[in-house]
Amino acid sequence: MGAIGQWIPWQDRQEWSQVVVSMTAAVAGLGGEVEHLREIVRQIEGWYAELDGQLDNLGAVTCCRCTTICCTVATVCYDLRDLLVIYLADNRLPQQQVTRQADGTCVHLTPHGCCLNRRERPFICTWYICAAQKDALMGQQHGAGSEIFALIAKVKTARKELENRFVDAVG
Repeated sequence: MGAIGQWIPWQDRQEWSQVVVSMTAAVAGLGGEVEHLREIVRQIEGWYAELDGQLDNLGAVTCCRCTTICCTVATVCYDLRDLLVIYLADNRLPQQQVTRQADGTCVHLTPHGCCLNRRERPFICTWYICAAQKDALMGQQHGAGSEIFALIAKVKTARKELENRFVDAVG
């Protein structure tokens, strides 16, 4: 996870507005390729659906006992791949880059966890599995831990393919 104070792109409202305009224009200019990209996003959404409950359950067991909850200490932000997944799923982007409350906590953290659905979160919020969570997964039966890691690997690969195809199509 990123360190506190790490540079975050597109924090300024004007920069974020330009991201929205650029993404909208780029996707509009993709022609038929946009459907291929949306198919990749649908695959990612399917894997997110498989991961969501498992990761929520894992967090319920580990995060409540943690003194350094990721949502309070890590630098988290949207990257291009995050924005592609979000935009291609429903033609909209978040209102702004991820920000922090005055106490340093992510603005999306509630007493019940993250208020964003899995697809709307930066991917780091899905793929980062801390040491306590890894230990908890190793203690589970029926290979639940390996299933989670395999699904995360599939999402990582698909996100990379999505970005590569987008960049190639935009030229």
